[in-house]
Amino acid sequence: MKKLIRLDRLRWLLFLRMYSSGKAKNLSSQYRMPSFGNIKQSDIRNVGIIAHIDAGKTTVTERALFLAGVTKFIGDVDSGNTVTDFMELERERGITIQSAAVSLMWGGKQINLIDTPGHVDFTLEVERCIRVLDGAIVILDASAGVQAQTITVWRQAQKFSLPSVVFINKMDKTGADFEKSVESLTSRLGVGSPIPICLPTYSSDGQLTGIIDLLHHCFLDINQKNSAKWNKLTETSKNFNELMSGREELLSKIADIDDAFAELLLSEPTAATESSSMDSEVLSAIKRLTKARKMVPVVCGSALRVTTSVVPLLDMCAELLPAPNERNQAIPTIFGNKFCSLVFKVYLRYLTMESE
Repeated sequence: MKKLIRLDRLRWLLFLRMYSSGKAKNLSSQYRMPSFGNIKQSDIRNVGIIAHIDAGKTTVTERALFLAGVTKFIGDVDSGNTVTDFMELERERGITIQSAAVSLMWGGKQINLIDTPGHVDFTLEVERCIRVLDGAIVILDASAGVQAQTITVWRQAQKFSLPSVVFINKMDKTGADFEKSVESLTSRLGVGSPIPICLPTYSSDGQLTGIIDLLHHCFLDINQKNSAKWNKLTETSKNFNELMSGREELLSKIADIDDAFAELLLSEPTAATESSSMDSEVLSAIKRLTKARKMVPVVCGSALRVTTSVVPLLDMCAELLPAPNERNQAIPTIFGNKFCSLVFKVYLRYLTMESE
C-alpha cells in the first residue's frame, strides 16, 4: 500500500518552491527529487521517527537523506537549512513543529520516513502520523536515556502495535552511557527484550572510539568524524575479539526468546565464534522477532559528528521493519481492488500556492 508516495511528492514540491522563491538561501540546486519507479508493495517501508525533544530526530533524518543520495549536502538545525524543518518558525526556533514526510531508497527498499515533533505541545501531531506507519524508529539521547516524551510517543506507537527499532544517539556526548540507555528501555518503557545490534568501543580513558556492527561484522572509527567508513573486521583486526564476544551474546539473547533459533544454534555450536556463520539465519530470526514485537533491536551512533554512524539504522529499517502488506489485515475496496490509500495529512500551504 503506497500510503505516503503522493503526499511525499507534495512535500518535496513545497520544499523546492520555498527555496526557489528566495525564502531561504538559494539551495534548490543542492536537492534532487527521489526517483519513484514501480516499487513493489513488499519493498516499501512506512516508518516514523519518534523521540523526546532534542534527541536528534531531524539531524538523523538529514543524515539519512544524504547517505541515500537524496540531498547533496547535509542541512543543520541550528543553521535553519534542514529539509524537514521547512516552516519559518521551525527554522527560527530550531525545533520540529509539524511532521514532514520524505522518501529515500536504501538496500533496494523505498523508505517513506516521517520526521515527527518531539515537544510535548505537539503530541497530537505525532499521534496523527502513527496511524499510517508500519514501523517506528525511537531515538534516545545517550546521556539521558528514556525521557518523559519518549514514554508518551512510545505508548502511542504501542497503541497501534508498531514494530520498533532504537537508535541511541549522541554517543560522543559527555555523560553518554550506552548500557544505562538500553536498561532504561526496560525500566521506563517496559521493553522486555531490547537487544543491541551495535556496540560502542572506548579508549582507556573512557572516550568513545568506535562502533561495532554485530550483524555485518564491521567497525566504524568515529575519530575520523564525517570521513569515517565502515570496515570489515577480520581475525587480525584490533576489535575482532569484541566482535566475537558481542556476537556470542547476541545469538544467546535471540535463542532465549526464539525456540527455533535455539535449536539451530545447538546444532551448530561453533556459530558464535565464526564471524560469518549463520548470518542469514540470524538476520531472519531478528526480522521475525522484530515484526512480532518480541524484541527491539538497538543500534547506536552520533549522527551530528559521524554521518555514517546512521548506516546501521537505515539497514535495520530496510531489513527488519515490515512492509505494508505484512501488517494491514483489512483493506477497503471502495474504489475497487487496485487502489487503497490512507491520508494522514494535507499540506494546505502547497495547495494555496498552487491556486495563486
